[in-house]
Amino acid sequence: MSGSMSNDMFVSCQWLKNRIANRHLFQNLVILDVSWASDKNMEDEFLREHIPGAQFFNIMDDNHTDMYPRNLPSVENFQSRARAIGINNDSHLVLYSKSQHGGLFVSGRAWWTFSYFGHQSISVLDGGFSQWLEENGDVSKERCSNCKLISLEIGEFSTNVRGNLRVEFDEMVQIVKTHGQIIDSRASDKLNLKDPSTYIGNAINIPMSVIVKGHLIMPKDELREFLTEKGVNLNQPTVCYCNSGMSSCSVVMAITYCGGQARLYRWIQRMEKKNIEEHIPGAHFFNIMDDNHTDMYPRNLPSGENFQSRARAIGINNDSHLVLYSKSQHGGLFVSGRAWWTFSYFGHQSISVLDGGFSQWLEENGDVSKERCSNCKLISLEIGDFSTNVRGNLRVEFDEMVQIVKTHGQIIDSRASDKLNLKDPATYIGNAINIPMSVIVKGHLIMPKDELREFLTEKGVKLNQPTVCYCNSGMSSCSLVLAIIYCGGQARLYSGGYNEWKRKIYSINIEGEID
Repeated sequence: MSGSMSNDMFVSCQWLKNRIANRHLFQNLVILDVSWASDKNMEDEFLREHIPGAQFFNIMDDNHTDMYPRNLPSVENFQSRARAIGINNDSHLVLYSKSQHGGLFVSGRAWWTFSYFGHQSISVLDGGFSQWLEENGDVSKERCSNCKLISLEIGEFSTNVRGNLRVEFDEMVQIVKTHGQIIDSRASDKLNLKDPSTYIGNAINIPMSVIVKGHLIMPKDELREFLTEKGVNLNQPTVCYCNSGMSSCSVVMAITYCGGQARLYRWIQRMEKKNIEEHIPGAHFFNIMDDNHTDMYPRNLPSGENFQSRARAIGINNDSHLVLYSKSQHGGLFVSGRAWWTFSYFGHQSISVLDGGFSQWLEENGDVSKERCSNCKLISLEIGDFSTNVRGNLRVEFDEMVQIVKTHGQIIDSRASDKLNLKDPATYIGNAINIPMSVIVKGHLIMPKDELREFLTEKGVKLNQPTVCYCNSGMSSCSLVLAIIYCGGQARLYSGGYNEWKRKIYSINIEGEID
């Protein structure tokens, strides 16, 4: 990406204060709050407080799929939403967010997205909303429709897609083969540089968090020196990636800021391709998450029709014994647990999970195959007769969850402990016991049954009482449901999870009724 912006890539809070104070001299200035979070509605946060004259713009809206959960909006959607808030082709956009690392986590993605769709004049507020507050910037609760700083006219912005800013899978394969310069912007604890399966090619690991000091981006000269010390050659083209194209946008931006050229590759570990590359002999690939996702339910269940047709397509019958495994964390249980619950919910009876998943399989020197299903003699290619028979009793809906909380039912929160504050009831549901799913796995294997029973009892779980498990969106909590049933207890899933709970709970009148 060339640094051909007509305005500074980063602008200071003081710069923006001056422009707001003299807004009549800067008619083409458009301030956008591009805040986004997977677990809260940031438009509500915007209405609570924002920079005066800012408009809210959801950079992530539209067009997500399971393989690309942070997908780009469609051209039509992006253009119409940009026009709706008055963006013209000559507008100077100033972007900020309330996300981590001085807002750069989301603002960087917004900068890249507007660039990809052809806008030229884009700046990011250095330090984001956090720095704005630190520098005593004014805040507003005024809605855009009432704000005198905002024009309500429809804009003329037209998309002009710059496909050269993006790298697709097939080109990425060639870049890896030719030892091109690649940067992995994920947190260092998310990959193992001794295990090539956890990263791409000869990637240099530069977590986006390290290019921010306090809330501010490193000074340009210091950033150049830092990148050079990490082995980045700013004279060579660079491809940046993370898991889904969020943090990597900020590293693309940093390299462009320093005068280099960088493009984005969105690596959602293309699991179907990875399955072709290496899998247990005779295994099929089955995308347990396919279909039917929404903003409130980003990990929604597939529809019954979709699930049945895909299960039949790979030969599953009603009497099939399914053995599930995954390559996810915690011995694969993070995803295998969800798969076990999903097949159970849709009525299948005979289901086992491979203890330890693919990681344990490799550790025990299990054979692996690269053979496609269509060529594998171990696999029948006949259409199966599996029929869904939904077991609604395995799932708790919101209204029932309210009653369970009111009657102090037994609830388990399976999120990582650092994701909630047990001193703040607003961060969890009811009297939930916190048992992160990671703690029930040792190495890659689930705890032995007797040890797991003892552990759950010590944590305060009564296995003779009905239990409801939840997380944010119904992933890790499935593994806790599995663990409790494995130990002889009864457990159900609140699949809406905390994502649904926090959005709905304040819309009903239960104040004073729930402790």
